[in-house]
Amino acid sequence: MRFLFVSFSLSHLNFAKTLSLIKKNNLFIISAQKKEDCAKIIVNFWNKNKIIKLFNSSNIKFEIEIWGQNKLKLFFKKSIGLLSAFFFCLVTLPIFSSFVLKVEIIGATEKSLSEVEAFVASENILPISLKSTLNGANLEEKLMSTSTKISFVSFMIKGSTLFISVKEKIVPDEMSSENFLPLRACANGIVESVEIFQGTLAVSKGSFVMEGEALVMPYTLLSTGEKKDVIPKAEIVLRCFAVQSIVHNENREELQQTGKKIIQRKIAIWGKTVYDSECQVNFDTYNTVVNEQKLSLGNILPIKMISTVYYETNKIVINELFDSVRTKIFEELKLKCNSMIENGTAVLRQFQTEDRVGSSVKATYVIEYEKRITTNESWIWKH
Repeated sequence: MRFLFVSFSLSHLNFAKTLSLIKKNNLFIISAQKKEDCAKIIVNFWNKNKIIKLFNSSNIKFEIEIWGQNKLKLFFKKSIGLLSAFFFCLVTLPIFSSFVLKVEIIGATEKSLSEVEAFVASENILPISLKSTLNGANLEEKLMSTSTKISFVSFMIKGSTLFISVKEKIVPDEMSSENFLPLRACANGIVESVEIFQGTLAVSKGSFVMEGEALVMPYTLLSTGEKKDVIPKAEIVLRCFAVQSIVHNENREELQQTGKKIIQRKIAIWGKTVYDSECQVNFDTYNTVVNEQKLSLGNILPIKMISTVYYETNKIVINELFDSVRTKIFEELKLKCNSMIENGTAVLRQFQTEDRVGSSVKATYVIEYEKRITTNESWIWKH
């Protein structure tokens, strides 16, 4: 094995004369140092044999040290896991490139996505399939024959991924079953007023309704007792509440980071660890943060590096009276409540409460607001 540098240790010589001899033979020296009765000359590996021949012919005694030998052996010893993973990738890469390991569906919405996913499952394409066994034309024909919501589909394999492109059938609005869905509550609240234009009312004034609960059903009852499907139309006013609360402990213990940390790294293939730095955590208390990073390109080999950082912590005692932070706490709660309602919403009232039990205080902020639900609102909650 060849190394980059070679060091010659020389003793009992005329240092200037030796340097002149080396220069006379057109040999390049990287560095030269003289200490009392000894000297050290460093040259690159390619001049090693010429220097040895010159010193032997001139009766110059020397010792050779090849730089990096011990460090390189240590590197290979410590990195056996990494090297094994690398060579494993080289060997298995051609094998896994012949398989489909992932499926991506393009152009499908909720109404057709379930059909395509069910088809993929029925054909046993995942978790792994041999590319040569997947016939795109046959798959397209099978899916089109079983689907009621797809007008066009194509299958294409790229790398280890099977791409399924879908174009859904267009149904005229008046024929779409999505129009015959109940009008539902978009928030929790109390029904303040109801004005129905079309459909069957499912709630009454003063009722408390939950988000997603049906307010108007999409049908009317004919005199014969039969149901006729209609698009529900109504205007319903709900009195809603945005509520946020927090418990403040005046005497509490918290963990604070000291600034010390220990990092552990692992490399895994198919979930099996092939390299572990095996660090020892000697902290009494600590927080951990785990990060995963993909090392492989594509999905041929799922190689991941998992880094776990251990942050040392110490317990500290905090004495903080509620009176000293009351304003700050309620301002934060108010901001959170405001984020729960839309801009332009009619606010009826706002209030805050405090409930103390020993040294703990529960702070609550409430915004009472009005919400109108009609068939013309773009934010209607549909199920």
